[in-house]
Amino acid sequence: EGKTAECRTEMPGGQCNDPALLGRPGVQCTYFVEKAGEVRLDELVGIEDYTHWWAVEGHREYVWHLDHGSGTDFWDGRTDKSKNDERMNKVQEMFRRKYPDMPITYGESPCDYA
Repeated sequence: EGKTAECRTEMPGGQCNDPALLGRPGVQCTYFVEKAGEVRLDELVGIEDYTHWWAVEGHREYVWHLDHGSGTDFWDGRTDKSKNDERMNKVQEMFRRKYPDMPITYGESPCDYA
């Protein structure tokens, strides 16, 4: 919805109803979505009671102008590629522990964005 005819012609795609369709010749869908589980930031960084952590202890997940948090360092260096890789690894590791029968990734996108 909301795409012009020109946009649909230049940028076909959208949601696949079957992950096996991704990347197949002649198939125009570009992503697949399913509920797989969740990893909460509180759980990931060890915050047991967010309201207490934030309202009573005065912590913040991230302070924009300082580029770091107070009470957690998870978002420190938000534009640092190696730190972003570390964050993603932590999320995937926790997901793997919580949902051992689920894949943590379906690999890289079949699209060539270069």
